[in-house]
Amino acid sequence: MILRTVGVMTVVLAGIASAETRVSAKLVSDVSAVARGDSFRMGVLFTIPERSHIYWHNQGDSGLPTDVELTLPEGFRVEDLEWPNPEAFWDEILDETSFGYESEVLLFATVWAPYTITPGESVAISANVEWLICLEDGQCIPEEASLELALPVAEDTAASAHTELFESYAARTPGSISETGVHGKVAVTGQPEPTVTVSAKEPWLIHLAAPEVPSFYP
Repeated sequence: MILRTVGVMTVVLAGIASAETRVSAKLVSDVSAVARGDSFRMGVLFTIPERSHIYWHNQGDSGLPTDVELTLPEGFRVEDLEWPNPEAFWDEILDETSFGYESEVLLFATVWAPYTITPGESVAISANVEWLICLEDGQCIPEEASLELALPVAEDTAASAHTELFESYAARTPGSISETGVHGKVAVTGQPEPTVTVSAKEPWLIHLAAPEVPSFYP
C-alpha cells in the first residue's frame, strides 16, 4: 500500500478490483436499441455511499477529478462529457472548498451512430472509469472500473428504462448562456468578495435566467 498527499488530504493508493469498490459504477444508455444515423446518450451512473463523495471535473482545493473514457466501435462519434451541477464541500478546519457529488450522479455524453451499422447487429460500448472517493473520516481512496454494454441495432431507435434518468440529469447540466439571451460578466472589484455584473439584451431575460440564490463554480 502506498500513501500519497493531494493538497492536504491523505490518499490510500491500492489496486482495487471493480467488485470491491465502495462506489458502484454502471454503464447505461437512454436507448435499448440504436438505429443508423441516430443520436443517443451513454453515461456512467455512480451510486455513492452515505457520508462520502466523489469529485467534479474541477475538484477545487483538494481531491481528484472523476475520469470517464468511452470506447466505441469504428464510425461512432461521441461529444464532450456532460457534468451536472456539483455540490460544494467546505472543510471548516482547513478552510478549503471542493466540488463533487454525493449519493448519486450520472455523467453522460451524446453519441452519434454511423449509417454503416446494420439492423440485427450488436454494438459493444465500453468505459474505463476512475474516481476518488472521500469518506467522512477524511480518508480518500482512488477506485476504478472497466464497464461494458451491448446495444442491438434496429430499424428505429427505442427508448430504454433509463430515459427519465437521463432527462433528470440533463436538466441539472449547465447550458449555453447564449441560449438565454443573457450576456454575463464577472468582475473582481474587491477582496474577499467579488462583484458579479450581469447585463442582457432585454432586462426581463435576467429575471428568467437568474436564480434567486446564484452559485459560482470555477
